[in-house]
Amino acid sequence: MKHLFLLVFYLLPAILFAQLDTIYIKPLPNTKVVSVHSLLRQFRLSFSSPNSEPVFFENYNLALGVRLKYKKIGLSFAVPVARLEDKSLGDSKAYVVGFGLYPKSFFVQGDMRYIQGLYDFRDNRFREDMRAVYASFFGLHLFNADRLSLRSAFNLVNRQQRSAGSWLVSSVLEYQYFRTDSLALFAERNPLSITQYNSYKLGLGGGYAQSWVKGNWSMTGLASGGIEFRRLNYQSMQNTNFQDRFLLSPRLRFFGSVIYNADHLFYGVSGNYLPRLDVADQLNTRVMDWTIRLSLGWRFY
Repeated sequence: MKHLFLLVFYLLPAILFAQLDTIYIKPLPNTKVVSVHSLLRQFRLSFSSPNSEPVFFENYNLALGVRLKYKKIGLSFAVPVARLEDKSLGDSKAYVVGFGLYPKSFFVQGDMRYIQGLYDFRDNRFREDMRAVYASFFGLHLFNADRLSLRSAFNLVNRQQRSAGSWLVSSVLEYQYFRTDSLALFAERNPLSITQYNSYKLGLGGGYAQSWVKGNWSMTGLASGGIEFRRLNYQSMQNTNFQDRFLLSPRLRFFGSVIYNADHLFYGVSGNYLPRLDVADQLNTRVMDWTIRLSLGWRFY
């Protein structure tokens, strides 16, 4: 950890004073930005162990929200307006709060979701007793940030004027909280009945991003992968003490966008996908998460 802080300390001056290539990127003033968006999001949570079949729970909804930007900070909020599963099974809720930071060489975003009620695939029923919190902080550093602006592609802050690409290093912090009256994992040996679960994750890795530009239109793709360090603990009905586990597993994440980005008006579609990768040791959870966002906004000069 000490060596990591030293590396950041030595790289910080170069990062802070990096200059944009204005042929490739048109920097826009630090002005107020307001946009509205719709979110189509599927959140699927699975529990598994070596001696049991995985069980799946899902929240799948359409939400409407607003994003505000002032100087180098952006905030967004979204509330559900429609559940896209069988409504007779119950009424789940999912509220989202997000933020973004806009330094020159970094792409930083985070969100926190509170989910009340999940659809149980195993029993084909709605579980109102289930509660989940999913918080994620994702950051990356571009090696070619003077020519490629992910702030243009995903935060609509700058304007990408020419096609460009860049290698990148990435990191992610995540927290998961899950609580239920009882969740039984059937197994031949040592069956579990979980009441609460917590997971803390740190992921490190790298990848590549590319933007293709034609006029005010641009299309961007980003793929990032690496290693994830996980600490989890859970409480069962058999044992009121929390049991701790440590895991090391692979991680992948994909981002994409197609946008129209003029000086004042911007609109487009963006999305991200976090696939589920199973690595089980006594007890494990995986999140398969994808989001599609439609945005329409205006910059005030």
